[in-house]
Amino acid sequence: MNKTFTIRVVTVIAAVLLCSVPINAEEKPITRDAAPHLKYVAEFDGGILYKADVFNVIELHGNYHQMGRQYGKLLKDDLKKFYDGAVKKFLIGREGLTSEEMVVRARSVFDIYPQRFKAILHGMEETSGIELDKLMILDQIVAFPSIENRHFCSFMATWGNYTSGKSLVIGRNWDFAPTFKEFVPYLTVAVYNPDDSSIPTASIGYVGQINTFTAINEAGLVLATNEGVASGGRVFHDNRISPLILNMAFLFDSFTMKQLDAALNTARTGFPFIVNVADRNAAYSYEWPTFGIKKRRGVHGGLLVATDHFVDSSWGIVKPNRGMADDSVTRRNNLLALADKYKGTFNSAVMKTVLDTSIEKGGATWAVETYKTTYQIIAIPEHLKLWLKSPEFRDWTEIDLSMLFRN
Repeated sequence: MNKTFTIRVVTVIAAVLLCSVPINAEEKPITRDAAPHLKYVAEFDGGILYKADVFNVIELHGNYHQMGRQYGKLLKDDLKKFYDGAVKKFLIGREGLTSEEMVVRARSVFDIYPQRFKAILHGMEETSGIELDKLMILDQIVAFPSIENRHFCSFMATWGNYTSGKSLVIGRNWDFAPTFKEFVPYLTVAVYNPDDSSIPTASIGYVGQINTFTAINEAGLVLATNEGVASGGRVFHDNRISPLILNMAFLFDSFTMKQLDAALNTARTGFPFIVNVADRNAAYSYEWPTFGIKKRRGVHGGLLVATDHFVDSSWGIVKPNRGMADDSVTRRNNLLALADKYKGTFNSAVMKTVLDTSIEKGGATWAVETYKTTYQIIAIPEHLKLWLKSPEFRDWTEIDLSMLFRN
């Protein structure tokens, strides 16, 4: 072989090999050592399960079917235990529902899911040993408890003049049936790292919940949904995709607040909600009944507060009376007062103080038996950090998502 030709061939091969090596210095290898703040539990097929105190943190990679398989394998024991407790013991045993009627309702929601979310549940079925009907019920678990046990939530975001370090800080209460306090060990932060062009996104909810009320993506977009029945009415359209699964789609598909705004203005909800969103710069509240949507901005240079009623006066909807079951007006007024009290000092520690304040003491957190603040979240979008707490069960637990978003 000609010596010159040999040199050229070797040079070409070397160049090809060089081009095939990732050159992104920011790329984070998928290894259990990448999250030293968490306790490693197990791994399967590219997915890793950790614990943050008692809370599950699961890191998923690949296509949606693969991520579902990882989820199902790593959390199969919790999925079975949660089904036994939440479905058999509570929904069937106490609420009087039947598995047949729950399957019908869950199937009607699942059937019109976007395909990628169906793929997650099908993957879970393959490795968990749990049939799809049961997984669909777990995914829709918060839709089944009776009207007396519906969710009442509070949201606060502070930035600009309200903060000490100028980083936007979010505080959020998720309130639900008191019985669900028993299921705190099944709270799960699921971190999805899809292998397509979707934005890596973390959701917070119960094990098996693919849909979500609360999520944050790698771009630092945060979404937290409150119920809006008090203003939007108890109206349900079953021919519209569940807004709770749309929450995941919004964050998978949005890298900027402009994209997220367009997604919200394009979609129609089948049930009234208030969708609170934020990035590192500002927060907004979208009051979203089944017949329209209005965007509400923060006030006073850096404050947004939302509970469970619409605030935008252009709706022409009378706000609920104080003292109603959800105390939405009282909770909002209390948070506004606390925002004024701590103006200029807000950081994660001050937000903890605010969320640790009960309604009776001028806050928004339930301290009575009728309803319970099931879990609380603090987030700093700029740093991709979360703090998760369940009152009376577990104190604030930090989770650094920047170590878990890695494609």
